[in-house]
Amino acid sequence: MTKISGTMIAHYRIDNLIGAGGMGTVYKAYDLNLSRPVALKLMHPEIATLPLFRERLKKEAQTAANLDHPSIVKIYNFGETDEGLLYVAMEYIKDGSLSSHLQRVRQKRAYLDIPLALQIAIHIADALDYAHQNGVIHRDVKPGNLILKQLPRAEEAGFAPFRAILTDFGLVQLLDGTRITQSGMTMGTPIYMSPEQCEGEALDGRSDLYSLGVVLYEMLAGRPPFEFSSLSQAVAAHVREKYPAPVREVRNEIPPLLDALLSRLLAKKRTDRYATGKEVADALRTALVSVAETPTSWWVTKPREGSAEIPLVPPLDGDELFVRTMGRGAIDRYPLTQLHYAIGRSSSNDLVLASEAVSRHHARLEHSAHGWMLRPLVGINGTFLKGKRLAPDQQQAIKSGDPILIGPYEMWLSQAGSPTLEPTVNESEPTVYQPVMPIIAAPEDAPTRTMRRERAAQAAEDTFGLYIDPRAAEVEPGNSAEFVLEILNRSAIDDRVRLEISGIPQPWVDLPHGFPPVPAGERAEVRFRITPPRRPNTSHGRQRFRIELEAQRNPDKKPSVKGELNIGTFEAFDVAMSPRTVRLPETIRISITNQGNQTAEYAVVARESEENIRFTGERGRVRIQSGQTTDVELELEARSGGWFSAETDIPFEIEVRSTTGAVQVQHGNALTGSRFLPILKLVGIGLFTTLCMLSL
Repeated sequence: MTKISGTMIAHYRIDNLIGAGGMGTVYKAYDLNLSRPVALKLMHPEIATLPLFRERLKKEAQTAANLDHPSIVKIYNFGETDEGLLYVAMEYIKDGSLSSHLQRVRQKRAYLDIPLALQIAIHIADALDYAHQNGVIHRDVKPGNLILKQLPRAEEAGFAPFRAILTDFGLVQLLDGTRITQSGMTMGTPIYMSPEQCEGEALDGRSDLYSLGVVLYEMLAGRPPFEFSSLSQAVAAHVREKYPAPVREVRNEIPPLLDALLSRLLAKKRTDRYATGKEVADALRTALVSVAETPTSWWVTKPREGSAEIPLVPPLDGDELFVRTMGRGAIDRYPLTQLHYAIGRSSSNDLVLASEAVSRHHARLEHSAHGWMLRPLVGINGTFLKGKRLAPDQQQAIKSGDPILIGPYEMWLSQAGSPTLEPTVNESEPTVYQPVMPIIAAPEDAPTRTMRRERAAQAAEDTFGLYIDPRAAEVEPGNSAEFVLEILNRSAIDDRVRLEISGIPQPWVDLPHGFPPVPAGERAEVRFRITPPRRPNTSHGRQRFRIELEAQRNPDKKPSVKGELNIGTFEAFDVAMSPRTVRLPETIRISITNQGNQTAEYAVVARESEENIRFTGERGRVRIQSGQTTDVELELEARSGGWFSAETDIPFEIEVRSTTGAVQVQHGNALTGSRFLPILKLVGIGLFTTLCMLSL
């Protein structure tokens, strides 16, 4: 049956291939009896002919069919064709697997959004808890067995509109029970198998939770915690290898609580793991609340008339504003239906941007006869349009697609009928559209009074304005990032100021000392550099800092501005060998010191051109934390020769290569044979001569 598309299996018409695995091939099919699409899994003939497998298939299919959970694929039917083919008919879900989703994300050199990864793990933990309570262990939790089903709307607050669904319940247990040991078959997938599963021990639900931990690690880090190509390597990694590198070393925005959660999920001893899927789901929900940023919320209030110099006119139907928090994949889409919108941190605004980098009343978006206009207000950190800072309280026309930056929020306008903006969204990630959230509006003049009070209070505090450019910069250790600090004295009195920085080690910064003058109503610029040293203890990743201003005339008011430094990684390592000259057999020690600022891996390879030396202990992967030293011992022995062979000096070299291709080579000499052989020869000749003389 090489061409199966279009053929009939029982009352199922085969349409097209979905995928293939170790036990069978899955097709999209159509149930002619019930007029619905199904996923039809045909078992491989070499498995289906085993009597015990056939008996257990019926039992396991019945058990799986009785599982009723939104994150477990539904089993409709099972049976056998006249030709002896075994099949299982399941719910058909048109959306792709997590495996293909992760592959697309990796191809774009991106990461899966943290809340999305946690939502997937929550769904699967809930499903496993339900299955375990019903006595069913999955045994093969992996991205290929997880399907992401799109939903018309989110099921829970803070969730994206999709559900992760687990497939292939009970099928691995079928193989396990029949003791199939053909080449290439394992009871599960090696990368995701628990230590007890690798060693063939009896399993309980905690084995599935370990596998879920591997999947969660892969979703967050972009790669699995272990890498290998055979079952024997899998056993060695899962059972004996140390806990993998924390995800924070791969992706610096991962909070410590997620690494702590993963370390418990991936514990070697099952007694050290979470006991149930419910415990895992609860921990994941707590983590989701902790890591999720305060969402951009949209408050619909009554328009406040008469606030613009030019007449306002209603916008066209279809105008929309897109908002994305920098570093997050999700984009919020909002329809623009009012004459104007207040933007800021305070909850009295129409568009609430919950970040300290945004002022309480930061800007206004207004629609006039000339189109949409953006008006910055007090915003100390500024409002940027197409990369340029806008002057306060001046209207600026904006067009469809023009990038707007307020604090960590990126925005752009899409106008009705404009072909310019269909927002560029990462197609590999589900797009989260937050709905408009209506609230009961307060009396029309109440927000205005609140706004006036807050503006009056803010005006008293904002004697000095403090601006930084750029707000964020990238730098490699050993190099400098340059910043310009702009100080605006809004008062009518000359003053002197002092600047202090926190969040960055003081020796890295060259801020001026003392109290430079800032005349009344004028601006002063301060240029400074931040130079992280090229040392192993210089942490890479995002480092936030704050610059605080202290004025001599008003030292109690200390305005501040925040900046961000993204410190890159660098590679450096040192290699030493001891001893350099050895007499075989002997053991040498290779000491590798990671002098870079990130965890690195090295390969240790020994070479000798004539192949007279046998080397034992070469390492293809030595993982070393930054600033740490690891010793690798190599055993050297001669392939031939001995006490009665001449002494030989054999040169050899040890190469240490990093994963980026940097190489260091150590040279040594190995001595073989006997240094006493010439003496033994003379003694032998003397003895032979003496014996000859005695025999005469």
